[in-house]
Amino acid sequence: MEEATRPFIVMTVLVNSAARPAAVTRSHADALERARGAAYGHDIGGIEITEVTLPAKTFNVLRKAVGLPATTVGLYDIFPVSPEVSEEHRRVAGKFLAAEAIWALDEQGAFGAEALQFRLELPQSWSREPKEIHKTLIDAGVLNLAATAVETFRHVKAAWEATQPAVTQPVGAVPSSRESATSSANTDHEATREEVAGSAAVAPGSLPSGEAQPSAPEASVS
Repeated sequence: MEEATRPFIVMTVLVNSAARPAAVTRSHADALERARGAAYGHDIGGIEITEVTLPAKTFNVLRKAVGLPATTVGLYDIFPVSPEVSEEHRRVAGKFLAAEAIWALDEQGAFGAEALQFRLELPQSWSREPKEIHKTLIDAGVLNLAATAVETFRHVKAAWEATQPAVTQPVGAVPSSRESATSSANTDHEATREEVAGSAAVAPGSLPSGEAQPSAPEASVS
């Protein structure tokens, strides 16, 4: 399979399930504007956003661990994938890479005694086995990126990070062109942390915040 010479940017957001939908929409719009600004002048295949919704308790444990205010409704990061693969594969890869970064911090004790509890949805037709998920993504060419695409993404990532509020601890990840990926949207098959953790290798990065008005405890994100 021919390597893609330009990256497609997937922006993954970890969303507080108790946040007001209007606040989440505003936060997404701000993050997309920053991502487009970071990518301006670079040859990319496009930008899209995908969500991982976290229970309010889990989200707040994560938010506090990285030193972000209570008004934060989403944590964002960007990842490069091949523009030649399907939307489903792009979303699976973006969600998994973000989740893998959180699990790695959890294993390092970054969240203390608090247990992070959330589930990642997978497409119904996909295997729940991490190795099979990884194989599906790799076979599809999700990270089949040429050196030029990787270099382009690094410039975009640097510009993205330069516009983000500081956090006390990095959360996200910048994968190389050969690092693994996995997990998805609009589906009803799920994998727990134990089933998926460890199936992707990621390098240090950051998962910046999106701030909006204080969230409503009983509101849900549609």
